[in-house]
Amino acid sequence: MKKYLFDTNAISLTFNRNLPEKWIRPWKEVKAGTGGLVLFEPLISETYYKNIPKHGKKKSKDDIYLLKSLPKTKIHQLNDNDAMNAGDIKIQYKQYQLSLVDCFLITVARANNAKIFTTDHNLSNVARKMNVKVDYLPLAKL
Repeated sequence: MKKYLFDTNAISLTFNRNLPEKWIRPWKEVKAGTGGLVLFEPLISETYYKNIPKHGKKKSKDDIYLLKSLPKTKIHQLNDNDAMNAGDIKIQYKQYQLSLVDCFLITVARANNAKIFTTDHNLSNVARKMNVKVDYLPLAKL
């Protein structure tokens, strides 16, 4: 089964039902349970607070709970190795100015052999340099 990790902006696009055509198939797989969605709590937190201004607290919470309830959703429990790996990425690729959540996203994708869907060019570049599967679409073109 394929595993997918959507970054905060990609998740927000699913909430808005504004997913680009290229990402509809993997999203349908996630919803049907034929593809696995990988989440981790800092990503959930970032998605929640970034969606509150547009949707409010209640809808943002409901959307998060819906994500977590999808058939093959895995909540990756972060551990010391994940924390150190994310820190290493933050230092090694500091010129890309990745957020710590982005560094965890790459770490979690590697640990789960998951493909990242992102609108972040820098995240995409670092993932590729680290041989992590990534599908990038610029937010400006969506």
